[in-house]
Amino acid sequence: MASWETVSTTITSTDSSDETWTTTALSLIPPDTSTPASTWLISGTETFEVYTTWNKNKPTPVTTQLPAESTADEPTGIQTASPGSKSDGTAKTTTTGSTQSPGIESSQPDSNGVSSGTLAGAIAGSILGTALVALLFAFLFFRRRNSKPAKQIETESGPDAASPVVPFMRHKKSKSRGNIAVASITPPPADDDTVRKRILALIGQVSLHIDNYYISGSSPAHISREQTALLSQYNSEDLPATVATLLAQRGLQRQIITHVLVRTLLRSIHPNGTAELLPRVFAAQPVFEERTPDTEATIFTWRMLTAQIYAKTTRANSNDPGHTADRNQAAEVLATQFTTAFAPYSFPSFTVEERVEHLRGLAISAADLGVWLFSQPCAFEFLWETGRSSGIGAGTGSSGEFSVVPKLVKVGDEKGLRLAAPQVLVEGEKQVFSSKVYELNT
Repeated sequence: MASWETVSTTITSTDSSDETWTTTALSLIPPDTSTPASTWLISGTETFEVYTTWNKNKPTPVTTQLPAESTADEPTGIQTASPGSKSDGTAKTTTTGSTQSPGIESSQPDSNGVSSGTLAGAIAGSILGTALVALLFAFLFFRRRNSKPAKQIETESGPDAASPVVPFMRHKKSKSRGNIAVASITPPPADDDTVRKRILALIGQVSLHIDNYYISGSSPAHISREQTALLSQYNSEDLPATVATLLAQRGLQRQIITHVLVRTLLRSIHPNGTAELLPRVFAAQPVFEERTPDTEATIFTWRMLTAQIYAKTTRANSNDPGHTADRNQAAEVLATQFTTAFAPYSFPSFTVEERVEHLRGLAISAADLGVWLFSQPCAFEFLWETGRSSGIGAGTGSSGEFSVVPKLVKVGDEKGLRLAAPQVLVEGEKQVFSSKVYELNT
C-alpha cells in the first residue's frame, strides 16, 4: 500500500529584540491524485492561538485560549513545574529556615547563653541562605516569564474533513500577530521585463496557432444548434455579445477567436479562475470578500509556503510519470473542447488531431507559465475591458471596443504589499466594433 509522504519546511526570523523565532511547516503529500488537498495557517496573540483550515476553498477558524501568566508574588515555599513536560501532580518545594551548626561552642558565652562564635555562624548562615533563595527566586521568575507550555494541536477529523489537516508546530510563541516568517523561503522577484516577455511569448504562440489553423474571414453558411451550444461555453461578460453573434461579423472573426483562446488559457492558470491547468493545491487559494492588509498578508504567506512545498515535492517526484498526469489530461481536455467548438472556422488542410495536438502543447506551456507566476513574490492581474467608446452615445453610428488581449498589471510588491497604483506591464490589444453588434445581440 502506498504511503503518505511528509514534507517539512523550517522558517526562521528575528524580531526587533534580536530574538529568533522558528516555525516548522509540515505537509502531507497523498499517495494518489484522487485525495483532495487542504492548507492550514496559524497566527497568534498574547492570549489566543488562532488557526484556519481551508478545505475545498472553505475556511474553518479555530481559536484556542492560552493559560494566563501568574502575576502574584511567589510565597516563601516556591513550587515549580517544568513547562512543557508531563506532570504527575506533585511539585518540588524549596523552603528556608534558620540553621545552627552543632558542636561549636563559644569560649565566651553572652548573657543569653549563646557564644559569640555560634552567633556569628548563625548570622553568616542566614545571609547565605537568604542569598541562595533570592537567586533561586530570580531564576524561576525569569524562566516562567520567558517560557510558555507548548500546546499540542490535534488534526481535524470528521465527515467534512476530506483530508488530514497538518498543523504548523510552533517552537516559540510570537509576541506579535501573524508571525509566520516567509522571508527565508521567498525567492528573488523576476524583473518586470522578464515577466512581460514571458506573457507576450504565450500570446505570440496563441496568435500563431490561430493563423495556422483558422481561416480569417471565413463564415459558415449555417451553424447548427449543437455547434451554437458548444460556442456558448465561451460567452463572457468581457465581450459585448455572444461568441456566435460576434463570429457572424467577418471583420471580427480572428479577433474573437484570439480573445477566446487567450482568455481560456489565462483563466486556466489563475487560482481564482478555472485553474484547471494549475496543480490542485494552487487552485485552493483562499478567497476573501474584502481586501485588507491582513487578508493580503495571509494570501501572500499561503502562496509562498505552497510554492515552496510544491517545488520540493516536484523535485522529489521528478522521475514519476504520474506527477504531470493531471496537467497533461487537463491540457488534452482544454484543447479538444476548443478545437471542437471552433471547427466550422478551421482550416481544412489540417486534421482535427493535428489541431488538438498543437493546442495541447500550447496549453502545457501555459501551465508552466502559471506555476512560475504563482511562485513569484509579486502579484499580477489581467484586466479585460469592454463597452461603448468614450463620449459616443447609443444612437446610430455609435461604436464600442473590447479587449482582444488583456492588460497585464503588477498589483503587489515582493513583500506581498499592495501597490498604491498598479503598474502596467503589457498594454494589451483592443478591437473597435460597430453598434450593430448590440442590435444583433438584443
